[in-house]
Amino acid sequence: MFKWVSMENKQKKVTPQEMEDRLIEFASRIIDMVEALPKTAAAKHPGNQVLRSGTSPALNMVKRKRLNHEAILYIK
Repeated sequence: MFKWVSMENKQKKVTPQEMEDRLIEFASRIIDMVEALPKTAAAKHPGNQVLRSGTSPALNMVKRKRLNHEAILYIK
């Protein structure tokens, strides 16, 4: 389930596409985890917080990528 990163992998640079793929996979796992929580009022609030904070990095990465692309088109 979890992938441990060895010291050898820490020196490897991650490409933007790899980072986006990792963030999307992370968001997918967060969604699965929140869906597995009990359907109680006590679990709903923290589940929503985890859902928002766990999925926002992937959305921010996609948004940043789009804005950079638009900026490049504007410059040309």
